[in-house]
Amino acid sequence: MDGFDLDDCAGEFDAAFKVALDRPKLFERALSRASLWRGYGGKQWAAYEFGGEKTARSHHEDEDARTRLIDAIRAISKTPDNRKYEADWFSVRRRDPDTGAERSVLHLTLYLEERPQIGMEFRNDVLAPHLTPRVAELGFVYDPTDGVVEVCAKGNKLDRNKYAAAFGECLFGKACEPNEIIRRDIDFDTFLKRPAFETYTAERVVSCEVIELRFGRDGFFAQYECKDKNTDADIYARLAEMGDRSPLIRSEGWYLVAATLRIVRAFGDGKRDQKTLIVDLKSSNRTSLRNKTEDDRVFVHTLLERWGAFVDTTPLVEVA
Repeated sequence: MDGFDLDDCAGEFDAAFKVALDRPKLFERALSRASLWRGYGGKQWAAYEFGGEKTARSHHEDEDARTRLIDAIRAISKTPDNRKYEADWFSVRRRDPDTGAERSVLHLTLYLEERPQIGMEFRNDVLAPHLTPRVAELGFVYDPTDGVVEVCAKGNKLDRNKYAAAFGECLFGKACEPNEIIRRDIDFDTFLKRPAFETYTAERVVSCEVIELRFGRDGFFAQYECKDKNTDADIYARLAEMGDRSPLIRSEGWYLVAATLRIVRAFGDGKRDQKTLIVDLKSSNRTSLRNKTEDDRVFVHTLLERWGAFVDTTPLVEVA
């Protein structure tokens, strides 16, 4: 996609207006991301793979390893030694929706005391300074099944890379370079009309359909479902029946923030007939593929790529 110059813009607000006028879809994506960023208190999420380390023995139950990790995180975040902190370690049992197998996923939430926020208040009719204590929160999730470490923390990408590297060094027992898993933004424009759902015979796809759409507008949300397999009318036909009340027609201010797909695939092994895959796509780049088996993740990702469900990774805007 061709870029455009912002040389004639006097400031960031002028640039924002120009993007809103010239690239309205890009502007909507930016607003969506900013809203999520504010909702998470400025924290950003990233996931990392450690290659062969996923089969290595983790030392997450070793208290010394946990202590070293906490010390490393405090050093990366530049938290002074005299600041208070609290580490909450816990495990969550997750069940694979396809195989039924259970696995234990490790969680760490670390609370770090930050510098208080200074404000003013009237105390006994006298203006006086007021200190508001603040606490930073960092989250880590480790799934030993696929060796993926998730990091949710304030800071830039370099800081999150350091947090992930510290996690691997302290809990895997040796230094290892984490590889960030790049999550593709979802192009929800693909689902504003009924997709073609191109498939190949060898993929044994019986049917593909959108069974749920969710729209957002000014902090409000509208959700539409059509999950009945025994009907000829899909969700797009149902929305068309709404006429001018349909968010697909009255698009001013409404934007698609989530879609759910149902993919039915034949097994072809002579033992079972069909397998149903439910795939959730949420703004701006979240999917439910993490809950699928490795084979299903690769299969569904290939389909989504072919259907144009991901935003083109080429630069949309070039700032001169």
